[in-house]
Amino acid sequence: MVKDIVLVLLESSVILWGGFCALQLAKREGGQVYVLLDMDGDPSPEVTKLLAKLRSKAETEEIELKIYLSEDKDLESALLDLLKRKDTVQILVAIENREEIKDIEKWLEKIEKKLINQPDWPYSHLQYLVVPKPNDPESQRDIESYYEE
Repeated sequence: MVKDIVLVLLESSVILWGGFCALQLAKREGGQVYVLLDMDGDPSPEVTKLLAKLRSKAETEEIELKIYLSEDKDLESALLDLLKRKDTVQILVAIENREEIKDIEKWLEKIEKKLINQPDWPYSHLQYLVVPKPNDPESQRDIESYYEE
């Protein structure tokens, strides 16, 4: 069974890291990647450049990738809508700091409960993974070089 992935990016500083993780998972699962980027207003030129790198790498890897932007106050409803419209249960959340893991997991559990309580949701659970960005310089160089290959 092909499993698509929803990549949730809570800030633009994790675009390349989250994209790296999602593309690796999509290659293994054979699915598409739907990126949900939390941001207020239009993307800056720097964010646009990072998203272009991600899109280009997805094309190189022959992975279909779609990008959706959401404002902070609408992030939860945007995620619920995306999961239902794309009929997928896999969520990957890229974060900046390890300290955020517990809070993000609680947020995802809340979303899971909302979905399970909806009569049109056919699944009994979500599959999610919260991945903190590595802070060591070597890993960061490896991620950068991944997008340059």
